[in-house]
Amino acid sequence: MDAHPVHALTLEEAAARVRKSVKTLRRWIRTGRLPTSTVTTPHGPAYRIAVEDLEHAASVVDTVKTPAVTTGLGAIIAAALAERDARWLARLEALEREIRALREELSLTQRALPAPTLPTEGASSPATVPPQEPVSAPERRGWLRRLLGV
Repeated sequence: MDAHPVHALTLEEAAARVRKSVKTLRRWIRTGRLPTSTVTTPHGPAYRIAVEDLEHAASVVDTVKTPAVTTGLGAIIAAALAERDARWLARLEALEREIRALREELSLTQRALPAPTLPTEGASSPATVPPQEPVSAPERRGWLRRLLGV
């Protein structure tokens, strides 16, 4: 077991200090990004983290490295995907232009239409339906009376 550093924090204290979860700090320890020492406690071994090590590990920026595809099947696939993406982008731009033109045409058509008018009471129009006699609802009976025919 390592020697216990003078200014050491528990895993929970270290997580709170760098505003990360305990799971994240355990991952850093497992990958070697965060050096620790181990102490024996009544509940078993526990990590102790030096403040300097914690500050250094927290300042390291995670980077995602993507390998450059330059040869072989990967290059062929990457080129085909780039060509496909360019075609879809061109199609998308054409459709957006068409939508703008159709919206403009719709706006012009709406402005050219006459404003709707409401029919007056005295005038009869072909769209006016003459009033009909109200239809009375059938007498409501319970299910037993309907069953017995009473």
